[in-house]
Amino acid sequence: TDTGVRLKGVYGSFRPLDEKSAFLLDFEKYEDGQELLGMEKIALNNMVQDHSLLHEHLGYQLFRAGDVPASRVTYAWVKVNGADFGLYALVEVVDNRHFLKSWMGDSKGNLYEGEYGVDLFPYAAEEFDQDSGSDQSGADLEALIDALDAMEESPPETWMEGLSALIDMERFLSFAATELYLGHWDGYSWSRNNYFIYRPAAGGKWTFIPWGIDQTFQDH
Repeated sequence: TDTGVRLKGVYGSFRPLDEKSAFLLDFEKYEDGQELLGMEKIALNNMVQDHSLLHEHLGYQLFRAGDVPASRVTYAWVKVNGADFGLYALVEVVDNRHFLKSWMGDSKGNLYEGEYGVDLFPYAAEEFDQDSGSDQSGADLEALIDALDAMEESPPETWMEGLSALIDMERFLSFAATELYLGHWDGYSWSRNNYFIYRPAAGGKWTFIPWGIDQTFQDH
């Protein structure tokens, strides 16, 4: 019962409470360690931009089939104060210990969210939102950006080797190809939006994670 609830969404998917709002449920907001089926957070997406009601369910499934870390999805019928709000996509939030540990083998690393054109450009580390991780300095993200920037001084034929030392490129290529195949115009590959990057606490390679895929399966 002691669960944090807030409205969710920006621009296209945001709706006020007197319409079909989207919600984020945070089970640990007021009680440390409280979970529901191993999850600390769950998103209730209103699917107002997806008339098929299938985009997230099918899209994340395709990412997972390509070994890209991606949320599990089911459905829920939502009532607010006894009033029917209708059918929602019940989406596993990336910022969950179970999600990170099952895909990355570790849940204590730093998780960053990129939105609205934010990318790994010089001096852009502070523009990312850090969703988890005890080290809040952003030093690891700055080190990644510096390493990528330094590659411009090396021959292009060495770039893939350099990238592969920093980023899980097999997963990244699957991530990017799936975004393009789905027509995910609002994702990283097209718009530098709706994505996460994660690196385990013990070090190792960075991984890209998709998000916000309700506007997919379109002709882009």
